[in-house]
Amino acid sequence: MLSTEYQRAEVALYGLTAEHREAVTERENLRRALRTAEEQFKEASLEPTEEQLGRRGHAERDPDRWTDGDVRDRQERRYRNRRDRADAERRRVADELERVAQHVAGHGRELRACWDVHLAGAWRIVHYYARREAGYLRSLARRNKNWPDVVELLEPFGPELPEWLTVPPDPETEEAP
Repeated sequence: MLSTEYQRAEVALYGLTAEHREAVTERENLRRALRTAEEQFKEASLEPTEEQLGRRGHAERDPDRWTDGDVRDRQERRYRNRRDRADAERRRVADELERVAQHVAGHGRELRACWDVHLAGAWRIVHYYARREAGYLRSLARRNKNWPDVVELLEPFGPELPEWLTVPPDPETEEAP
């Protein structure tokens, strides 16, 4: 019966454990993605140099059409957009990581709760059979006229015999307590 209960617990926990493993893997991947996003944000947050701001693209080669101020504004806007995209990506990954971390913690709690329920059921079965066996032994001790011999016979099988088995029977009723 105990093995049946453990089997039932194993089947119930299998799906939950698989989901938990997937969530843990996703959490680790998101941690790496967050480190990368933070590095990109740190790199994008650096102020551009004057040389970078004055750099002209192929379409901006004509100084009559593109003044130095226009080129500078366009480059600043480019760097600002790059920094904003990196910041948005960093925040998105951080939020996703937090969501997955909560999911992993929830799975851990569910796994422990599910395991505790099945373990309690298994122990209930163990205690049932222990009580049943104790009832058989009590009946044997009460009905047997040579109850000390029964106690001596059972001594090697347990660390301690129950008190009701070692107390001599009442001489008037010839029954163990």
